[in-house]
Amino acid sequence: MAEKVLVLGSSHINHLKTFVRQRGCTDFNFHPPIHVHLFGISGGRLQASSHVRLLKNEIRAVKPNALVIHIGGNDLDRKNVTEDCVQTLCYQLVSLCAMLIRRFNLRKITILQLMPRVRTRHVPVHSYNNLVIAFNKELKRAVSAHPKIKYWTISGIKQTKQQIFSDEVHLNNLGLVKYYKNVRGAIINSMKMP
Repeated sequence: MAEKVLVLGSSHINHLKTFVRQRGCTDFNFHPPIHVHLFGISGGRLQASSHVRLLKNEIRAVKPNALVIHIGGNDLDRKNVTEDCVQTLCYQLVSLCAMLIRRFNLRKITILQLMPRVRTRHVPVHSYNNLVIAFNKELKRAVSAHPKIKYWTISGIKQTKQQIFSDEVHLNNLGLVKYYKNVRGAIINSMKMP
């Protein structure tokens, strides 16, 4: 029986889902196959209980062996977000992952770092990107104590000189190629025994 990995998150996952379908690589070209399910919520937020409920429902439906999660950016692009909110959000994400591992008997969860943005909706771009840096640093520290939760550093997106955004938030095809490679790496990481 093939392994199953569920990749959960916000609209970045929806864009990735369209990207892999158009290229006929929905299982990310794994041999032997790993069944990869992608589930994104446009505007997805960790601090929205309805979004968390949808994520849990998807886990129940798919019954994966492991998860890859990429969510939290929309939580930081809100009015009145401070550095204190970063710690709270990080704690909520790690606590949610620990609960999901126990409840659904998951092998491992790999959390993708948040990506910077060129445009934001509610906070200045430089403030948002500083919050993302603080969140990623705190998340990396927080998961180090959890053997079944891993942090994945996204490479090739932050420090590129090429235009990789389609709308200054979401990735264009060039950016999606890089994102695909990172998600594929995170899937491999999530399938390894802790």
